[in-house]
Amino acid sequence: LKRPGAMAAILGLDEAKVEEACRRASLDGACVVPANYNTPEQLVISGEIAAVERAMELAKELGAKRAVRLKVSGAFHSPLMEAARNGLREALEQAEFSAPAFPVFCNVNARAVTGVQDARRLLLEQLTSPVRWTEIVRALATAYPGALFVEMGPGNVLTNLTKRIAPEVKSVTSGTVPEVEQLLEMTALQSEILELKATINTMVDQLNSFASEVTRVAREVGTEGKLGGQAQVKGISGVWKDLT
Repeated sequence: LKRPGAMAAILGLDEAKVEEACRRASLDGACVVPANYNTPEQLVISGEIAAVERAMELAKELGAKRAVRLKVSGAFHSPLMEAARNGLREALEQAEFSAPAFPVFCNVNARAVTGVQDARRLLLEQLTSPVRWTEIVRALATAYPGALFVEMGPGNVLTNLTKRIAPEVKSVTSGTVPEVEQLLEMTALQSEILELKATINTMVDQLNSFASEVTRVAREVGTEGKLGGQAQVKGISGVWKDLT
């Protein structure tokens, strides 16, 4: 790399104070920035070696529990990666892209990507932009309430981070054969439940339609009038509500 750099994890300090530490350490042309927003109180910083070390000390002064250098070969997700931008752009332009079959939430802005051009552009931008994992998890939890979060591959780092960001989210790992088998069983059961719910909803709609038709016919023949307006035909949804 043309500008050797470093990265460090800052633990137990909120985002605003980590950003402050980076600003104060980036004096006289030095460069250090937040690179990974892992949780609200766990961030990774990235930049020139001296600036990273200075930001680590400042973070401790601001109340961080720990500041740990990471064993990496460069200052990823920082302006120091600008030298690789042209090469990556050329590779992305030559690569064949297809529109995603489902929304993919992007590291750069924590928004869903559905178009080819946006995907290509954001893949280039992520080279020098921070990974906004905290915002991504919150956005997914809001967009898909009740969804199951699955971490693919070995380990449980992302699952643990997700639990810290959104404790209400159900998340599982899928890095071993038993975990994959358990996941398949869970998804099969969920599929059966969804099918059952759809069947019940269809039956409810049909029964409500039937109840409405009975009410219409009763009005035409004067049944309600003969009973003094006391007889009413309830829809099945109303009956279900009374029972539950």
